[in-house]
Amino acid sequence: MEKTREKSFLNIKSKLMAAVAMLLVAFFMVISSSYAWFTLSTAPEVTGIYTAVGANGNLEIALWSETIPDSTVNDSTKALVDRNLTWGNLIDLNHEAYGLSKVSLLPSRLNIGLSGTDYQVASLPLLTPTYGSDGRISTLTANTILATYDTQTQSFLQNDDYGVRAIGTSTTMSQQQMDFRNAKYEISTAVDSAKTKAAQSLTANGSALASILSKKATEDSTTTYDLSCADNLITQLGAANAEIEKAIRAYIVAVFAIANQTTPENDYGTAKAALETQGLSALMAEGTAWYNSIPQAVKDAYTQYTINATAITNAGTALATVKTTHNNDITAVTWDEVSDVLIDTDLVNIEGAKLNGYAANDVKNNLGDIISKVASQGVLVELDDNGGVYSNIAKVCGEYSADVTIEKIEYGGLALDNMAARMTTKVTVSYDIYAAVPAKGPSSNTSSTPKLTDFYGYVVDLAFRTNAADSKLMLQTNPVNRIYTEGGSQETMGHGSTMTFESLTTDFTTANVLELMSAIRIVFTDASGNIVAVGLLDTENEAVVGTEVTANVRLCNFTFEDKGTGENHDYRIKITTTTGEGATETISWKDDGTSGKAEIMALTKNQATRLSAYVYLDGDLVDNTMVANAASSMTGTLNLQFSSDKTLTPMPYAPLQNQTPAQGGEGGGAGAGGQG
Repeated sequence: MEKTREKSFLNIKSKLMAAVAMLLVAFFMVISSSYAWFTLSTAPEVTGIYTAVGANGNLEIALWSETIPDSTVNDSTKALVDRNLTWGNLIDLNHEAYGLSKVSLLPSRLNIGLSGTDYQVASLPLLTPTYGSDGRISTLTANTILATYDTQTQSFLQNDDYGVRAIGTSTTMSQQQMDFRNAKYEISTAVDSAKTKAAQSLTANGSALASILSKKATEDSTTTYDLSCADNLITQLGAANAEIEKAIRAYIVAVFAIANQTTPENDYGTAKAALETQGLSALMAEGTAWYNSIPQAVKDAYTQYTINATAITNAGTALATVKTTHNNDITAVTWDEVSDVLIDTDLVNIEGAKLNGYAANDVKNNLGDIISKVASQGVLVELDDNGGVYSNIAKVCGEYSADVTIEKIEYGGLALDNMAARMTTKVTVSYDIYAAVPAKGPSSNTSSTPKLTDFYGYVVDLAFRTNAADSKLMLQTNPVNRIYTEGGSQETMGHGSTMTFESLTTDFTTANVLELMSAIRIVFTDASGNIVAVGLLDTENEAVVGTEVTANVRLCNFTFEDKGTGENHDYRIKITTTTGEGATETISWKDDGTSGKAEIMALTKNQATRLSAYVYLDGDLVDNTMVANAASSMTGTLNLQFSSDKTLTPMPYAPLQNQTPAQGGEGGGAGAGGQG
């Protein structure tokens, strides 16, 4: 019996030692943002959407701002735009101050990036097409800006405010402003690309590295190693580090773009020229005026870049020596030669790796605890601050992790196939280049603020607060009263979440309206920009009254897919569908079709939580057959209503309870909207 237990323990120990062999294999989640486009005509348009948003019970709502004051006595008599900025149960955007009647929706694509495991709406939220002289789309550009309405100039002017913002492009942006926007975008994409390339490096070579290290665990004097993975490893890490260099270069351009152009050394054009002629190292040399003026995070990011560059160069030199020694056949080299290339150069560092919380030199002394953790948690490999180039990239690009499978690991006659592990970086510092860019962009060269000339969508930034613990914010599709579940007065009725449109031309039929409505997207994001819910119009269950067509806004189930090829990523939302009788595909809705509500996200008790709703027309779904031969195809209203998954008990107040709504009046619901 004792021998059986000992044998069982040794088997487990053998498997764990094989897992130890993976300590240098850290996998990064593949992250990137780049886009391809499609052939699409220019005509489709939806214009002038009314927008109003409301909440019910003691789930409170306001337009998002940095400080949201509580409502006080007489607040109900304030101007509408002031009321919307305090806590209540109704936001009414039917006011010229928001300018929504001037916003039309042209076809676009949501600009989605990936941060760790989170899909986010990018800072330049919509991708728009650029057309060649032949009428065909030549490129897709992230050039949209966010702007709020200015009643004095009666136009949308670019700024960094929240609330109600139009999304569009400005043909009057100065070169300085465009440089700033493009540089910020390049920083974001370069950082994401660095993560991607590091991940691809390990994905392609992780199994080979694991094999090398498992052989090291049981080596004898005759053991040799296959180092043929090193070429790709070094090349791919070099490509990843080059992306970090791009991000730092873009930072220099972005900062110079907002500098005082009357000082030549601070001119963004001078910066770009210096980067071309002198190179990055000259501008980043310690003691220079430029180096002394930049934030520490960018200095540290540059330090990591140079450390990586040295490690990669040294590894390449060492590999060339090994190749010379073995006449380019490096499938049977010594451990010292492996160490010369991988370990001594600090390309990878076993001292910075941990197995289920234990460093490599502590594994043997803690096998009992590790066995327990592996049994309950699986194999968890972490790379800390000292993990080599992979950790250094994480310091600049942020932490990320992945569930991976090692195809084969051999250890002393034991072969483990398809071994699963959780690989993650665990760094304690962050050198965020993008966050170091000043929030305010440059002023126009002509001292005028850019205004939108072409519109593609809009975003409404909302705040929610509830006094219910462990509650979830729900999109309320079915109409409910904003305070009382029964009765209520005209002022407290709700309309649910709907969109109503009307054709602007006689040859644009109800069927045409419904088809165009099916291409409208309402994407909800949290305070970090992470996509948390997607709303569509249920055009299969529309209501037609006269010339108006109404469809419910419902949340759908969705995933994300990458439509790009190779390193050219193109992240898009993929709506989940189900196949029914006759192979008919239908949308998979999040609600059950009866309760009329579906979860958006969790709320924290008595804490303001931000939610942004991006509204746009999905250009991937639109063609010329779906639009009218007119300046605008249709106009209408959007109504959004929210609720809680908790039963909310409002304060008893007789004047608003059990009242009979006035006939013919429009209920408050989630509020009314503005002229479209």
